[in-house]
Amino acid sequence: MSRNYFDNLEYMRQFKKIVVTGAHGAGNKITAKILSEDLGLKYLRCEEPWDSEDYWSQSEGLKRRYYNINLKYPDGWVLFSPSQCSHMHRLRDEELKDVLIVFVYKDLKSIKEYWVRNPFIRNSTHLYESRVRGQIIPEDFPEYKHLLKWELEEATYELWEKCQKPLMNHTVEIEHSSLNGHPLFIPKDRRSDFKSWQTFESQKGHN
Repeated sequence: MSRNYFDNLEYMRQFKKIVVTGAHGAGNKITAKILSEDLGLKYLRCEEPWDSEDYWSQSEGLKRRYYNINLKYPDGWVLFSPSQCSHMHRLRDEELKDVLIVFVYKDLKSIKEYWVRNPFIRNSTHLYESRVRGQIIPEDFPEYKHLLKWELEEATYELWEKCQKPLMNHTVEIEHSSLNGHPLFIPKDRRSDFKSWQTFESQKGHN
């Protein structure tokens, strides 16, 4: 199936709840913002170091977060949530039952260049992901324990393709580069001076 954004747009319009996830630095945020704009759905950040043991914990429980989001935004939403990536298959039967998972792809060279620009990814996000996967993979996919020795983002795509994607209810894969041509997408040659997490030229701080 095509990973072109525009080829999949009509299919994605069928959904009122969408999670945009994938490798950290793959372009999840701009993909989520573009979907929010095109589909007229609320854009939400859903980024925390999620608890992989207590999904109802007060501050870091994904099930609790979904419960609260659905109460506050019953008309639908688009979530920017790469930190949810390792957990998704555990939520498929309830929280993600009628949700479209949009998994973003980007070439690994560009992702690793992003790590250099963003020390938070190197120093905090990678520690979180290593801890979470160190628990989830042996428990849920023990035959894939070798992924714990892989580099983080190579393992992200392999885990998704071989283990998680076959279990999910509704999925689309989008290549970041296929967003080119959308009014909100800034071409790479105009992003050379962008700061970490910046998606718009006039942006100040995180969004």
